Amino acid sequence: MYSQYLQDYVNELSDFAEVDPSTVKILHDSMGLFVQILARRLGGTNTPTTDLLDSSLQLLAISHALSNLRFETRIDGGHYLVAVGFEQAGKLLARSQNINQIANSLPLENDHWYRLVLAFLHYLAGGHRIQSKAILNYFETSTIEIRSTNPDSEYLSAINALKNLYEGRPPVALISQWERLLFGVEEPDDFQQKRIYKLAKIISQRRRFALDLLGQGDEEAWLRTRDLNSNNARDFWRGYLASLQRRGYTTFTDEQMGKNGFEDWLRLEKDLLVVLPTGSGKTIIAELRTALSLAQGKQVIWILPTRPLVRQAKRNLRSAFTGMDVSVEELPVTEDFMPYLFEQDIPKRRYIAVTTPERLGSLIRSRKEAVDNIGLVVVDEAQILFDSNRGATIEHVIQEMQRHVQEFRLILMSAIEEDISRFRIFLKRLRQETPMTELISNRRPTRHMYGVITNDARNLSLLLFPPEIQTEDGTTETPYSIVFPPSLPTRPSSLGLANLVAQGLSTKDFRTVVFVNQRAWTESNAENMASAFEQTIALPSSDLERMRIELGRDSIAETTGIKRVTPHHAGLTTLEQHIIEKWVRSNRVNTVVATSTLAQGVDLPFDFSILTFTSRFTNRNVPLSNSEIRNMLGRAGRAGLVSDGICLIAEKSENRAAKQVLDGSRRYFFHSQEQATEFLGLSRIMASAIRAHINETEWLYELGELSFADCQMLVSFSLNASENSENLQEAITNRLQLYPSIQDLQEILGSDVNIAEVLISYLEPLVQNIRLVAENDQVLLAAMALTGMPIEVLKNFIQRLRDLGALDSLGTDSQKFEWTDEAIKSTLATYANRTWYKSLFDNINLDDMFLAISKWRNGLPLSDIENGWTLKTQERNNRIAVGEFINHDLSLIAQFWGAVSVCADLLHPDQVTGLEHLQIFTREGVTSVREMEWLDALGGIDRVLAHILAQNTPSEITDDEVREYARSSLRRWNENRLSIPNELSQYVGALVSVFDDLQR
Repeated sequence: MYSQYLQDYVNELSDFAEVDPSTVKILHDSMGLFVQILARRLGGTNTPTTDLLDSSLQLLAISHALSNLRFETRIDGGHYLVAVGFEQAGKLLARSQNINQIANSLPLENDHWYRLVLAFLHYLAGGHRIQSKAILNYFETSTIEIRSTNPDSEYLSAINALKNLYEGRPPVALISQWERLLFGVEEPDDFQQKRIYKLAKIISQRRRFALDLLGQGDEEAWLRTRDLNSNNARDFWRGYLASLQRRGYTTFTDEQMGKNGFEDWLRLEKDLLVVLPTGSGKTIIAELRTALSLAQGKQVIWILPTRPLVRQAKRNLRSAFTGMDVSVEELPVTEDFMPYLFEQDIPKRRYIAVTTPERLGSLIRSRKEAVDNIGLVVVDEAQILFDSNRGATIEHVIQEMQRHVQEFRLILMSAIEEDISRFRIFLKRLRQETPMTELISNRRPTRHMYGVITNDARNLSLLLFPPEIQTEDGTTETPYSIVFPPSLPTRPSSLGLANLVAQGLSTKDFRTVVFVNQRAWTESNAENMASAFEQTIALPSSDLERMRIELGRDSIAETTGIKRVTPHHAGLTTLEQHIIEKWVRSNRVNTVVATSTLAQGVDLPFDFSILTFTSRFTNRNVPLSNSEIRNMLGRAGRAGLVSDGICLIAEKSENRAAKQVLDGSRRYFFHSQEQATEFLGLSRIMASAIRAHINETEWLYELGELSFADCQMLVSFSLNASENSENLQEAITNRLQLYPSIQDLQEILGSDVNIAEVLISYLEPLVQNIRLVAENDQVLLAAMALTGMPIEVLKNFIQRLRDLGALDSLGTDSQKFEWTDEAIKSTLATYANRTWYKSLFDNINLDDMFLAISKWRNGLPLSDIENGWTLKTQERNNRIAVGEFINHDLSLIAQFWGAVSVCADLLHPDQVTGLEHLQIFTREGVTSVREMEWLDALGGIDRVLAHILAQNTPSEITDDEVREYARSSLRRWNENRLSIPNELSQYVGALVSVFDDLQR
């Protein structure tokens, strides 16, 4: 918790004679000032009040004492605490200043700006790099406006010097006053300047200390202690340390270094468990281990749960290893059964693959040899292991890596403290004798303030818990509160209360996300909120052109975005979601009305997160889990982006006093998460399989009770585990014993039950039934092992391919698609009464769906698909339903095209069938390698533009050459816009938006 984190530092700070122990008061003063200034900006009144002058003097006294001490890690907490006090008041006050007043004044004469400078310096002096980054981001954002007002402003040289200090890049010549203050050797006489000078010296001392621990200046000896003796390893590590310095990674927290420093965990022989709160710097820990593995000559795989997180990690890793001859790529396969354009194996050079679990599983299944040189696997958001839907996939992937690559090391990273014991058990059972070390802490780097929005009498009230150690069953005597003067409607809703607060925040340039329960509500509430604002802004024309090309119409993001408000939900195209997130980062949009989908994405700089629901209605009202509530609320205050996040639940008072509403919400904020006891990973599927009676022949046809994906995994696992063995019991038992979750299941059921025998009593009949129905057709058995698809469907595909004979008779690529589409559609129609069919295609007309898929693949704008396919009666709901199908359902349904490819490949193993890429082409919306390579080069979200660019690619460019052609063309066009061909002139705006993405 935020308050516990600060309390720890107060205790440390009180150990110093130079500092009055009464500074515990700073906790309340800092938050009090924050709320007080916030209330004034929003036109409300607040309680309790705090004296800004008194608090500032106290902070300056402590700052003075700390600046006179030399660098010492045991006072890091003191620096943090003082920085908090300066930042919480300083940033709000600075944001309220008129930019003209700032630009035409001097930095050291601006009290608010001076507070932020001291906060920045104290953060860095205490090793709190990520907190200082949030302030630096604010400074850099200000430079754009300041430069347009006064290009000669001293603020510009000050910000540039502070950035150089952050990055550890002393200027060649000390020209400006700020360069002399931060990098000079002559101590100034002025009291203010002297403090800045001394803090900069502490920062320099700390930087040398941190990089020395990583071997800077003596890389060869440092690496020798890790059994790395080659010149290549030395040169690579030296280049990596230069990259750290370039990016400002020259300080590390105690949480990142661990009890024994880098010597304990930054080694090649150990697995690593990292459990730190969000924003604590887990990524740099994994990056350091990645660099060490690359120096060894090994390759690395990063596993993340979602495509947006994969793209974010790819950008970060490319930045980290720029100019070091390291290739960072997404794996070129997904849940596809056949690999797409895989370049032989993972290249035999320094390579980082960033991927989802499903992609890695596909690679291992189809190309085991490709992972032979993997030295490290990083699993970020490792709590996915315990996810009811995807836990089995990630457990299976890690276990398969262990079967095929004996010497790789494993890193699990998570922010979920409650899962620590389960992670330990999982690693012990999976890795057995492999040594492991841990980096574990509950200190949160971002500060979350929790509270409620409610109606007190006819007033709108915002109440926050004070910065004390809170418990679920406590009470609040004196909350921090803001009361707004406007009267409320007689019967306000929780969502209405949230919208009123969000509107007020938006007018004062605060960034807010409001979570609502339904996708359509995100759009209607964004429209209502936008209608309340008169002022409009100009959105980037290049982004708008890019969306219009893909959609063939205006986007709802544009309609409301001109008022700085947008919706965000899973029915928007991936491109729209990406553009909205881009606008939030650049502060063009400051209010987003979203579903919980946004809580599963990348970090965005929100000051406020407002939750308008705590239960979800399906067939009945189901309370949200605490982890889901916290995940949504936690969107506010992201490390390195926003230091202070205000996390609010909107709730009607229902005739209760506002304080009662606040205390009634404690269960959402302060409830200790209990360790899950449900079945996990593969054991969950096995438990469901028993309930589904998979040992009965009828189940093999119906695939009932389990999800379609679980059925696939179960069938594929059973066949691969038996490996054509006649002794099914022994083969299946040996494979089951490799899975930690199966061992968990045994412990849950106790020694009275032999879980292996129970599972075999179901799995053995399943395998026998499959073999019996397959009638010893080895192609059919192999196809089932690879895909896990319904046996009747595969049987039908194989028979059609056998009847067809030579695949050359299919003719052109277009004719191959037509034949495959018809084969799949007629096969599906044949089994329309099966349980699995109804789970996938309930209430969907196959003719309409296949026409929509054909339009999608052929590069038609989304509006053409929406206008020709009615899934819902209302236009908005239909548009959202079509978007959801393409974003989510299509990925699963495209597997039927993949199954045809697998069957063709098994029947004709020595031929290039021409059907290899049907699955990925169907899912991604292309019809050729040429289009697919352009789509990949553009970033994977500009389908229509990829078709256009492919059509304008010279015919002499072969499929083998198009990848490099596409990427080199984009580089050339970005460097010289005049080099863009005339026939593409109407798409220049969209390309400019793409260039902006590729440069990030």
